[in-house]
Amino acid sequence: LALSAVATRLGDDLVVAIGGGDRPHVGCAVLAQPHPSTADPQRPSSTASTLVIPPHRDDAIARTVADALARDLGVVVLAAAGVHTDGLDASGISTYRRLARRLADRLLTALRGGG
Repeated sequence: LALSAVATRLGDDLVVAIGGGDRPHVGCAVLAQPHPSTADPQRPSSTASTLVIPPHRDDAIARTVADALARDLGVVVLAAAGVHTDGLDASGISTYRRLARRLADRLLTALRGGG
């Protein structure tokens, strides 16, 4: 199981396309906007809106990436994702969620100029 992404700057903002599995597609879009945390204004946070094409469930992947990038880079992020793997079980879903967190970290490093 693997995820791939392409990110492009759009002015100060960021657009990310995420795909994976046997048949990558567009299953959802997540728009995340950064803001200070309401609990601790010194800590960054983000708010995300999600649009999903039923019956897709790619929003967990897109939200993980969009929230992390918006929060840590302080920019608006639009993430579109579509991952399909035939016969995927609960373990596979868990793996994709883990991969989404890793992908967000790798994108942050690359976008900050570290690789």
